[in-house]
Amino acid sequence: MKFIPLLLSGLYRNLTRTSLIFAQVVFVFTLFGTLQGLTASMAMAIKHTHADRLFTGSRLGGGDLLPVSLAEPLRRFPGVARTTFESQLPCTFQRPDQYVWALGVDPQTYFSVYFENQTSAAALRKFTALRTGGIVGERLAQRLGWKVGEHITLQCFVPKRDGSRDWGFDIVGLFRQVERPEFSDIVLLNYSYLNESRAVNHDTVNVYGVQISNPADAAQIAHIIDAAFANSAHPTGTASDAESAQENFRRIGDVGFLSRTVTTAALISLLIASGALMMRSIRERRAELATLKAIGFTHRRMLVLVLAESIGIWVAGAAVGLGVAEILLPRAQDLVGKGFVPLPVVALGLTYALVGGVISGAVPAWQTLRMPIAAAARR
Repeated sequence: MKFIPLLLSGLYRNLTRTSLIFAQVVFVFTLFGTLQGLTASMAMAIKHTHADRLFTGSRLGGGDLLPVSLAEPLRRFPGVARTTFESQLPCTFQRPDQYVWALGVDPQTYFSVYFENQTSAAALRKFTALRTGGIVGERLAQRLGWKVGEHITLQCFVPKRDGSRDWGFDIVGLFRQVERPEFSDIVLLNYSYLNESRAVNHDTVNVYGVQISNPADAAQIAHIIDAAFANSAHPTGTASDAESAQENFRRIGDVGFLSRTVTTAALISLLIASGALMMRSIRERRAELATLKAIGFTHRRMLVLVLAESIGIWVAGAAVGLGVAEILLPRAQDLVGKGFVPLPVVALGLTYALVGGVISGAVPAWQTLRMPIAAAARR
C-alpha cells in the first residue's frame, strides 16, 4: 500500500478534527510570528540608529520647550560638529481626521545633521530664500497628491497671531528619507515663518539634533551638555539616537518579555490540545491500524505514519501562521518603522513546529506500537 494515500486518508478521516488542530496551529504561529517579528523589528530599528547623533530636549518632559538661543552654546561644546533644531506643528488637511505633521526647521543646518533626508540643491536654495517655502516628504506628497509649486493650506492646532488656524505654505521641493522611507510623511517649514506667525511659544523649539565627531564620546558629551544646563532655567536631557529609540519602545512595554511569555503559554496549550486530539484520532482508528500491522506494516512504518500526520499539520499550520504574521506586521510601521518577520524567526518557528509535531504525535505513536493486533481488531 502506498504511504502518501494512507497519510492523507488519516488526515481526511475526520476533517473537522484535522481542521481544528490546523486552525489552532495557525493561530499560535501567527501570534508567535507577530510578537517575534515585532521584537526583531524594534531591535533592527535600534541597530539602524545613528551613533554620531544626540538629541537634546527639556529634562522636564516632552511638553516643555527649550529656547532657540540654545543653538549657539550647543555648537561650542567640544566634540560637537553640527547642531540643528525642530519645532513641531501638528495640523490637519481638509478633513479633521487627515493629519499632517509639520516641523519648523533651520534650512541651513537641518539637512546637514539629518543627512538621511535628501533633497535637491535647487529645492534647498528655494527653501532658504522663500519665507513661506516648504519641503514635503515624498510619502506625504504621494498620500495627499501634492505637487511642487502648489500652495497648500493646513489647519493647525497652534493659532497664528491673527487668531486664524490656517497655515499656508508653498511647496518648493520634495525630500526622500533614504534609510526609512516611511519617515518621509512630514512637511518641513521655515522656522522663521513659524516663529514669527504663531501666537504662542515664541523663540522656542522642541528638540535639538546634535551631530558629534566621535560616536565613542556620545555618553560623555551628553553628560557634559546636561551638566552645563543643570542649574539653568531650562535644564536639558540629552540622549543618543539609540537611547531615544529604546525609550520610545519602553513606553510601549516590555515586548520581548510579553513575546516570550505569551508564545510559551500558547505553544504549551497547543501541545496539550493537539496531543489530546491526536490520541483520540488513534483510538478511533485502532481497527484500521491493526489491519495495517496484520498485513505486514513494520513498527517503523507505523511510527512514521502517525508522526507524519502530526508533523504535517504542525508544519503546514506554522507556515500559514508565519505568512499571516508577515502580512500583519507592516501595519505596525507607525510603531516600529518597517515591520517584518526575519528569516531567523521563520526558521525558529518551523523548528518549533517540527518539534511540536513530534512531541504531540509521540504518545499516540507509542500507543500504536504497543497495540495488540487481535485486541485492536475486535474493537
